Amino acid sequence: MSYNWEKIFKSKTDKELYEIFLGRKQLGAEAKKFAEVELKSRNFKFDNIDSHKKKWTLEKLIEDERNEKGPFFGIGLSWASNSNNYLFMFILGIGITVLMTLDYFFNFLNQGQEKINHNEQILFLIFFTSFSFVGFLVYRKKKKQEKRRREKIDELIKEI
Repeated sequence: MSYNWEKIFKSKTDKELYEIFLGRKQLGAEAKKFAEVELKSRNFKFDNIDSHKKKWTLEKLIEDERNEKGPFFGIGLSWASNSNNYLFMFILGIGITVLMTLDYFFNFLNQGQEKINHNEQILFLIFFTSFSFVGFLVYRKKKKQEKRRREKIDELIKEI
């Protein structure tokens, strides 16, 4: 079966075409030739691949950064989450843990009930303490990742 590679490759990015040209995508020798022709028509500089790779890395990092920032806690642009989601998780967990601890000792939430199950209260305390602990750990990890990505973006912008 014969494909219209010229038409197909018009919509491909330089990075995709370069990977086809290198043979990383198994499309055959004919596709490699058409990828090379398309790259040359776009004035792709084969002798300066390093700058192209830096540009592609920069584009990927910027895209990742944009995907993490949504209108409300990362929702809207993608399912990726940013550090603020986990900070919210941490604060919510701490708040509920404090509330449950106070209720355990002063019994102000269960005043309408006859029997108080202390085992359930302890399980809820353990759960929300763990919830806030996990939120805090993931918050720190995501914050470090975001900082490293921002530094890498700044470094690549200076190099390009």
